[in-house]
Amino acid sequence: MTPGEFLSSLYQQSLLSVEDLIYKALWGDLVAATVVCARPLGPGASLRIDHTLEYVIPHTTDRYRKETDERGDCFSSTRASLRSVTDLAPVLMDWLDKNTDGPLDFGILHPGGPAILAKLATALDVDEQFTRHSRDVLAEEGNLGGPTIFSVLERTYRTPPVHGACGLVFGLGPGVAMGALLATWTEPQA
Repeated sequence: MTPGEFLSSLYQQSLLSVEDLIYKALWGDLVAATVVCARPLGPGASLRIDHTLEYVIPHTTDRYRKETDERGDCFSSTRASLRSVTDLAPVLMDWLDKNTDGPLDFGILHPGGPAILAKLATALDVDEQFTRHSRDVLAEEGNLGGPTIFSVLERTYRTPPVHGACGLVFGLGPGVAMGALLATWTEPQA
C-alpha cells in the first residue's frame, strides 16, 4: 500500500478564516509505503490486523470537503466537523465492545488535530500515554494527510508495546468517514 496526499494543492492564500489558517499551519505533503501481507515476511515485530471497521456518518459531506472555484481547489469545513468524533463514538465503541475482551493497550491514531485526538481519548477513556505518538507527530510534523498515520506507526515500532498487546489504528476522512483496525502487537518467539 502506497498512499500519497498533497494537501498543499488545497491551500488558497486568499482564504484567511481561522479554520483556513489552522489548516495551512498544520498541513503538508507526504508519501509513505508499507507492506501488508497474510503472514510475517521475516524476523521482527509485526502488527497483526484482527478486525476492521469502516463507517460513514450519513449526511456529513459538508463537514470536510474540497471546493473548486475560479481560484482552484481548496479544502473547506464547517463547525459541525468538530462533532465528528463524538458522532462516531457510539459506532466505534460498539465495535470495540464486540471485538475486544478488555481495555486497549496502545493507539496508532491519525493526528488530524488536537481536538480530534482529545475527543477520541475521551470517547475511548484512555490516558495521554495512549495518544502520545499521535500528539508528538502532530506537534513535530503536522498533519501531512493520510500517510501521517505511518509516522505514528514508526514511533510505535521504536517504542513497541508488549507482545500480545491489543491496539487501535484509527483515522478520519471526508464524508465524514472513519477507518479503524483492531490489531495485536506480535514479537518473534525467542
